Amino acid sequence: GSISSTGAIAGGVAAGAALLFAAPAIGFAWWRRRKPQELFFDVP
Repeated sequence: GSISSTGAIAGGVAAGAALLFAAPAIGFAWWRRRKPQELFFDVP
């Protein structure tokens, strides 16, 4: 049980780190797709 438990923990940590790293990038890209022109053409 030690190996499978360690693998599950390592997989969970890796998935959590990947999600934590990807979430802001995905959210920012989705936010930019929602308002593509509004912000960028207002700024001089």
